[in-house]
Order: sequence, then structure tokens, then C-alpha cells
Amino acid sequence: MTENKDLIQARLKNSTLQNELIAITQYGAQLYGIATPNSDIDFKGVYLPSKEQLLLGK
Repeated sequence: MTENKDLIQARLKNSTLQNELIAITQYGAQLYGIATPNSDIDFKGVYLPSKEQLLLGK
């Protein structure tokens, strides 16, 4: 799990969403324990856009 946390943090470091991210969760084969050596790691994130993004579409 630490590897996944490190991966997420590395990806967010250069992301414009890092300050708006409110939740992130893993899903897919890795989570359910049915992953194969060729399986990827799947994550979903929820972010809260700024007022400007919501109202002005920017």
C-alpha cells in the first residue's frame, strides 16, 4: 500500500488538482486480489473545483 501512496503523491506533485483533491480510492483487480502480473493499478479521485471553475467554466 505504501507503494501506491508514493505513486499517488508523485503524480499529484505536478498536478493542477492537488489542492482541490478531496478523496482518492483504489478499485479494480488489485483491490479485489485478482490481479495478474499484467494488471494495472486503478484509482478514482474526487476533487472540488474552485468557484471560478464552477461559475465561469475556467
